Amino acid sequence: MKRHTSIVERALEDIGWGSYHNKLFFNCSFGWGCALMWLSTISNILTENKEFNELERAILGAAINLGAFVGCFVFASLSDKYGRTYIFKKITIVTCISAVVLVTSLNFLMTLIGVTFLGLGIGGDLSTPPSVMIESIPPSYRKRVVLMNMGYCIGPMISQLIALAITLWWNFHIEKWRVLAGAVTVVTLLIAYFRDDVLESPIYLYKRRDTEFISVIVQIAQSNNRLSYEFKAPLLISEHPPGTIDDFGHHVSIKDIFKSPNRFTTIMLSLSQFLFYFSFIGCLLLFPHILASQSMETTYVVLISQQLSGLLGLILASKMVDTCFGRKWTMSVGFIFCGIMTLVFILAEDFYISTIFSGLIYFGLLIGIASKNLITPESYKEDLRGTGVGFVMAVSRTAGIIAPVWEGFINDTFGPKGTTASFGLIFIFAGITSLFLHDTRKIIYKMPRTIAIS
Repeated sequence: MKRHTSIVERALEDIGWGSYHNKLFFNCSFGWGCALMWLSTISNILTENKEFNELERAILGAAINLGAFVGCFVFASLSDKYGRTYIFKKITIVTCISAVVLVTSLNFLMTLIGVTFLGLGIGGDLSTPPSVMIESIPPSYRKRVVLMNMGYCIGPMISQLIALAITLWWNFHIEKWRVLAGAVTVVTLLIAYFRDDVLESPIYLYKRRDTEFISVIVQIAQSNNRLSYEFKAPLLISEHPPGTIDDFGHHVSIKDIFKSPNRFTTIMLSLSQFLFYFSFIGCLLLFPHILASQSMETTYVVLISQQLSGLLGLILASKMVDTCFGRKWTMSVGFIFCGIMTLVFILAEDFYISTIFSGLIYFGLLIGIASKNLITPESYKEDLRGTGVGFVMAVSRTAGIIAPVWEGFINDTFGPKGTTASFGLIFIFAGITSLFLHDTRKIIYKMPRTIAIS
């Protein structure tokens, strides 16, 4: 698989990592963090809010996953047409408006509308950050996208810490779930404020033949304290004669990701994503039953410790992706380890032993997720990246609708241990399917520093 090296990538490599990229890293990380923060919040509301009956909880759970399914694909696809950062910024508008509707809801219908459109924002924040990040950083620093997955841990931790504080100290008339959703909305507004500083992807602009990419590169250099940086860009027409560049983003459709050479990649990425997320949702459904005998404070402490274990997994994954393991083996090892720990979890009778193994499950899970979120955008060329990533992530969201049904059926037939075993085996199968992917590490290499004078 031969990879075209653009002048933009060489310029980014020449500029190097700096303060702009630190800000970009945290904005993209908190993009994922915002999505996971809201998923954790909605899960808490559906679990703790006694106003909803079982049918209403099921409808709301399906609504947020349906919204995320649509949001993943629609926002990521729109980023191919209108710009990575342009869409990335608009997502928070949808999320904030939906959150206000949820917090102020007067009846179930308003709550349903708020949750559904909140799912749209969640889907957008799940699918757009990797493209924004990858197309604005030096290629030799792409493994930092792995560490960017800290948002998957920090987002739920923020929600859980707020929920714990409300549980301990809120004694006023307003329902606790509204206070939780309101506090998370404030955090979302802060995320939207800082996101406004993110520049458009220079690679996206370059592929669109938009000379604004030169200005963006210079701004990145200046933000990185390369104040005298001079970008000498050849005429676009001289590097790419007429007819050799597609009208980027205007004619891309979902059919293109199923054409050669993308067909096999799309199928295998979608399959592995669906399988891991299916089991992940299943484990999320099981953990509340396991912790049911514990106090609310203990439950939150256990959930937060799981997220901390996931952060340790991210650190290990960031070391592995640029070794002989590459992207796909790191992804595979993470999911298989997660599956094995899930199977061992069945044997744990003691609460504290169960807590340790649940932490190990998250440790392996984040290794797999982190490498998955790197290999997926790297597997598509720039003109298909948004659509490809959006489709693959949208497929995974269908697991959020199917997994609860599977969990209920298997639990009634084989009990909790049989259900847990099924999810562990599916985790392992997700790891095995990852081995059929092309390892994108082999096409990322150090770029020559030959195009700029500073």
